Amino acid sequence: MKKAIAITLTALALSACDRDDRSPMRRDDTAPEGERQPRGGTPTPTVEEQRGARKLSPIDQSFANEAVSGGLFEVESSKAARERGELGPMKHIATMMITDHEKANAELQTLAKKNGWELPERMADKHQRKLAEIKEVEPKDLAKTYHRLQLEEHEAAVRLFESCVKNCENPDLKTFASRNLPTIRMHLEHVKKTSPTAALAPIGKQVEL
Repeated sequence: MKKAIAITLTALALSACDRDDRSPMRRDDTAPEGERQPRGGTPTPTVEEQRGARKLSPIDQSFANEAVSGGLFEVESSKAARERGELGPMKHIATMMITDHEKANAELQTLAKKNGWELPERMADKHQRKLAEIKEVEPKDLAKTYHRLQLEEHEAAVRLFESCVKNCENPDLKTFASRNLPTIRMHLEHVKKTSPTAALAPIGKQVEL
């Protein structure tokens, strides 16, 4: 009698194991966390696949790359210009650029970290060349050179951010562009209204704006 009971219990246990192996929702517990997949069901995306799904489209990536490079240039060129000498009215412009663009740069980096975007760590070559120009120009030409580059960069930045507002696909990136576009337009207007020659005019002979 005891032998019959033992045989019956063994058979039940084997039957339960067989049913468990055929369950479509049984997970492969031997796989590392994040790679376990339900047997017979839809595979769970790996960490790499999840990151790939968050990659920016070519249009969005192009905007992000340009925004990073331009933002870094604004901060670094303005710091370099302030450190080199007296800028007169352009010193106020440089201070404003540093404050506002550091804030925008940090905002974009936070979005990139949250969404897993890949952004450049350094400015593009064209901005490296312009930064070198600020650092190497003759002191007497510093204010005029800085003013010219600020005008060029902000005209380009307005077009860049306007394009993203219209054409970017990622909602977070589109919101970033829309939120910062008014500031960039304001910068452009300030640069246009500021005369770099006033920085070089001797005391008592200020140039009328």
